[in-house]
Amino acid sequence: MTGSLGRSLPRLPRADACPLICLPYAGGGTRCYESWENLLPPEVDALTVRLPGRESRRDEPMPGDLAETAARVAGELAPVLPARFTVFGHSMGAVLALELARELRRQIGREPACLVVSGAPSSGWADRDKRYQDLDDAGLRADLEAMGGTDAELLRDPEAWELIRPVVRADLLMCDRYRLAPGKPLDCPIVAYGARDDVSSHAWSLQSWREHTTGRFEQRMFPGDHFYFQRIPQAFVMDLVRRLHRHAL
Repeated sequence: MTGSLGRSLPRLPRADACPLICLPYAGGGTRCYESWENLLPPEVDALTVRLPGRESRRDEPMPGDLAETAARVAGELAPVLPARFTVFGHSMGAVLALELARELRRQIGREPACLVVSGAPSSGWADRDKRYQDLDDAGLRADLEAMGGTDAELLRDPEAWELIRPVVRADLLMCDRYRLAPGKPLDCPIVAYGARDDVSSHAWSLQSWREHTTGRFEQRMFPGDHFYFQRIPQAFVMDLVRRLHRHAL
């Protein structure tokens, strides 16, 4: 494996496995998928991207544009990605994953062997009102508690909240501003996941991912809410690995 490690990845991909590049949901860091990452088989090497403004990148400004962020991540990943790799993203990360796949195709002429998205329509949330630009801190905390994914005790702890709030708010404002630009469909397979009780990813809205590939499209709905994969990690990973074996491994 050639290339140097930038700030986006916690480490270089393993040479003996297919990388699964994971894009975080709003407010997420490199541990946001830890409920299921340790269940993956050795042939899948999951690496979650570290975005600016969090963890070891707290000294950098918060990202303000999803497409620009994906372009910067692609520039760091391009020198270290093997010929075969996969990309996954949940919620905000799903939109970032699409933008990343597009950017890698533009920058190095290669697409993921499989693009896996979860918890969001392909256009982001362009059809809804801008939810977060006028939401006060109390409303933001209530919204996060309703979605799950973050320990409620952390959200109510003043010191923890002061660390969480600016990152989550910046990411959600970035989602509010996002508009998907027209582009040529990918050729790789796309797998779209959602949860039956998640208003962010109704079964019909996930169908929008179909138009972004000339290849195979698959969709799977799980029981649960927006962070369903945290509640049923074994079932999610079993299904994910089966599809990665079909398309990428």
